[in-house]
Amino acid sequence: MKKNIRFWGIGILAIVFLIVLAVVFVLNRDKTVSITPNPGESLFVESFPDRSFHEEVDASTGATLLWNEQKYFQNIKVSEEEKLAIIYPFQNAVFPADFSPASFIWKSEEPQELKWHISFSVSGFEYRATTTETRFMPDVDLWEKLKKESKNKAVTFSVSSKKLERKVVFSFSKDSVDAPIFYRATPLPFSYANKYRDRLKWYLGDVSKNKKRVMLENMPVCANCHSFSTDGKTFAMDVDYGNDKGNYAVSNVERESKIGLENIVSWTDFKREDGVSTFGLLAKISPDGKYAISTVKDKSIFVPVDKSFWYSQLFFPVKGMLVYYDIENQKFTEMKGASSSEFVQSSPEWAPGMSEILFSRSSYNQDTSLEAQTNVVLDMRFADDYINRRKDFKFDLCRVPWNEGKGGEPVPIKDASQNNKSNYFARYSPDGKWIVFCQAKNFMLLQPDSKLYMMPAEGGKPRLMNCNTNEMNSWHSFSPNSKWMVFSTKYFGPYTQLFLTHIDENGNDTPPIWLEQLTVDMKASNIPEFVNVNYDDWLSIKDEFTKTEYYASTVAEHDYKTKDINAIIEEAEIQINSNPDDYRGYYLKAVMLSEQGNVEQAKINAQHCIEMIEKMQDKGFKEYGDLGLAYFIAENTGKAIEMSRKSVEINPNHLFAWMTLGDIYYKQRDYENTNKVYSKIIELDSSVEYRLKRAQLKMAAKSLYREAINDLEVILKTEDCHAMALQLLVQCYSALNDTKKVEEISTKLVGCNPYTGYFSRAKNYLQEGKYQQAVNDFTEGLKYNKDDLRALFLRAQAFYKLAKYQEALSDIQKVKQMLTSNPSGQFPVPPDQLDEMITQCKKLIEAQKHN
Repeated sequence: MKKNIRFWGIGILAIVFLIVLAVVFVLNRDKTVSITPNPGESLFVESFPDRSFHEEVDASTGATLLWNEQKYFQNIKVSEEEKLAIIYPFQNAVFPADFSPASFIWKSEEPQELKWHISFSVSGFEYRATTTETRFMPDVDLWEKLKKESKNKAVTFSVSSKKLERKVVFSFSKDSVDAPIFYRATPLPFSYANKYRDRLKWYLGDVSKNKKRVMLENMPVCANCHSFSTDGKTFAMDVDYGNDKGNYAVSNVERESKIGLENIVSWTDFKREDGVSTFGLLAKISPDGKYAISTVKDKSIFVPVDKSFWYSQLFFPVKGMLVYYDIENQKFTEMKGASSSEFVQSSPEWAPGMSEILFSRSSYNQDTSLEAQTNVVLDMRFADDYINRRKDFKFDLCRVPWNEGKGGEPVPIKDASQNNKSNYFARYSPDGKWIVFCQAKNFMLLQPDSKLYMMPAEGGKPRLMNCNTNEMNSWHSFSPNSKWMVFSTKYFGPYTQLFLTHIDENGNDTPPIWLEQLTVDMKASNIPEFVNVNYDDWLSIKDEFTKTEYYASTVAEHDYKTKDINAIIEEAEIQINSNPDDYRGYYLKAVMLSEQGNVEQAKINAQHCIEMIEKMQDKGFKEYGDLGLAYFIAENTGKAIEMSRKSVEINPNHLFAWMTLGDIYYKQRDYENTNKVYSKIIELDSSVEYRLKRAQLKMAAKSLYREAINDLEVILKTEDCHAMALQLLVQCYSALNDTKKVEEISTKLVGCNPYTGYFSRAKNYLQEGKYQQAVNDFTEGLKYNKDDLRALFLRAQAFYKLAKYQEALSDIQKVKQMLTSNPSGQFPVPPDQLDEMITQCKKLIEAQKHN
């Protein structure tokens, strides 16, 4: 029987798997919960109610049919024994002295009552009324009367029917809040919010004035964590500029604040030369507004969990270090004591007097397949074990001295570390007396079991706070006077709401009050931060950086480097919609559609671009350069050369126009002029990027491999471990059938990029007939990506040649299984041929058994 069959010699192309979860489920509570405690019992239920699933989703809003309006209390049910319960306010709640009128809400399982009797009583004063609603809000006069009469004593609220009566007591504090709250409102689920980023809004709310205003909206990019200096004069915010996730905006708090290009810094600029991207997680500005600190060189689990409407995102870092930025001197520095490669370090917090920094830390898992990932956001295969709770990831709370930026020795905080819990998001009270942090079983941010703990700043036993509800407590922030703390919770439903608790001088907190006046319908309110500013003195934040003419090109440059063409097209469409009279949107879209291979649509957009530029009276070298490329895309080569030549005549140093000419000559197979143009390009810019480009063009010319090798060797003289140059060098020598050089360079590549190096050397061994060495290298490479179809398929060939048919069968079956589970995946071997290979291996295995 012939061992060789025609399928084994088929070459394999690189396969990229993208698995998208498309079904959104809604979690709804069914289990009955009691919400009125007996004396001495906890106010809130500690066990989680059961939830049922609901599959229908409104495509236009992203909301499920169950949650098609903001029904805050539909998840809370009154027990059959109680029949009537006051849902809000909670027993012994404390309202600020400057708080606007609050709602009083009750729920009944009795047949619908036509009339409810309500009353307020305190110190001899009593107010009575009747209503047919199950909700009552005092008017301003009554509310102020209650404040005046109570004199810090308890007020009793009562609601009754013919058969039932329920009471709750509450009080007013002598302490005012004295500051507005800045927060974000986002639609759910996360995948919807991420797709429609312009529907996120940022608000400033004042609990005393019963007002809120939109501060920032219609941002075409994502913006997240924000923080403020102690004096309220400086604010900072994570923003995506040019799709650089590491960008950070720092600006002044003034009547109409602005975020322009001059306000943006990128955390990616810290050691940018190492080529490692950065998300810039959970950055925090210093109390004096002179520094900012963030997680950099990070990798994160950051994925939608669309089966959960309540918790539709899993997000936490699995790698990272802390770096601070000197705003005035524009300098990045590692935070000594929080930048170890042995740990994941994130979620920093400054002490009010800048004596130390608190942060969360976890041991770093030296995972080879994780290290092989170039993206800061890891793909779904890394997240799946965490989503399904097969893996734990816990953070310890630590402190490190600031020491004027010199850092020091990190110290784990007792009882907030090594406690088999995840401890994160620590916040100091502005008076420096208290630390409040989140604790959950696992991970960081948006955890259902997250609870708030308080401890003395100098150390001591953390205490579970009284304000905790039974459903996610996080994103807390102290008022400037340290008397109040705002936080987010899902107690009333999946749309996160803001609550407030009072902190007395001994660190005792009260049951929380709902900031109903800051509610945004059909949006989750989160990331609240108190701002030390007068509500009427801060009116808006104007996004200027996405409105500039440079925005689309910056986005394009970043996305082109990351090969995210769809993202560039999306940004181009945003540019067209926001600036329809600017040719750049059409130009950008034409370039990307051409890159994508959508020739006809590219030509249509290029023609729009041409018409708009040709109408311009004063064209400079840039416009002629853009016109040259647009004509090239429109397949008018003569005009493309003419316009590009005009561009370089006006400005001989216009690199982009030279590149267009190089592409034109290359397409015409005019290799002589292609080389001349790229020699000019390298004369203008001798960076690695252009030498690589010229080498690739020469490689594409087939006969110019030796010249390509010359360019690549020049690169390697300055960067001896440049992975791409080494890969291209391997391809050149492979095309020249110089297997000895391929092995030599692949061995060097193993030390620079193990995954690619092992794969390249294994293919070379396979070609040379060194099958066992090929198996060994494919096996090493698969440690970095166990699901690489190419490596599995080619290793199967090597096993087959070694007559190890069982091993070959195992690899081929795995390839078949993965392709079956992902039918959209492309593979050059049809399924029926894979089946024939499997059959062939099985026959040979049986034959071996009988020999």
